[in-house]
Amino acid sequence: HRDLHSFPTRRSSDLDEGDLDLSLPDCMRWDYTNPFPKSFLLCGGTVHAWNEGDATGHRYRVDRKNEPGLDLLLLGVDELKSRYQATTKTVEGGKVEIALIPKKKDVSTLTDATLTVDPQSRRVVAVAYHDREGNLTRFEITGYQGLSRQGSFSPPGNVRWLEGTQ
Repeated sequence: HRDLHSFPTRRSSDLDEGDLDLSLPDCMRWDYTNPFPKSFLLCGGTVHAWNEGDATGHRYRVDRKNEPGLDLLLLGVDELKSRYQATTKTVEGGKVEIALIPKKKDVSTLTDATLTVDPQSRRVVAVAYHDREGNLTRFEITGYQGLSRQGSFSPPGNVRWLEGTQ
């Protein structure tokens, strides 16, 4: 099953705004527009990161199943069940909030996570998590639409890639 979507996101902890393109389970691309344009492309275990207009970018490897937050979007329900204890509650507007607590706290990079789902569209509308340092990352996801940008999951060809740096 391939899920191809593009939608604007807003990460409230840093107040970044931009677009997220998904081709699950293989690729994710974030294009932040405000306050500073920057892009990240993850396909497989390789991340490409670049700033619009720069001649160089960074390419590095990640363990996508264990990178904080990525596992919440990239893993199937059975794998999430094996990693997290889940509780649900209905919140404002009839949305369902799924609170996730890691079963193995000593190996998890997250202390907690929350997925908010719109039951009518059956889509995730928010993802939030705390890392071990207590930092909160929250993505608000709105404006789902079919993927229209060609080449979204290929890094720009005019950028020189520096290997292994984040």
